[in-house]
Amino acid sequence: ITMNARQLLHFFELRCHKSAQWEIRDMAGIMLKICNIKYPVIFEDLWQDYGVTEK
Repeated sequence: ITMNARQLLHFFELRCHKSAQWEIRDMAGIMLKICNIKYPVIFEDLWQDYGVTEK
């Protein structure tokens, strides 16, 4: 699977939401953590929006 940053942001908005299935939400949270470590300028807002505080 390939995604650009815009597609990843959309994926995270959908799949990190509290109404998403928990298995998908957990995996998306792990992916968001990795993306935020590598590209904090792009993903930091979503990182903060979903209440994830540890890096």
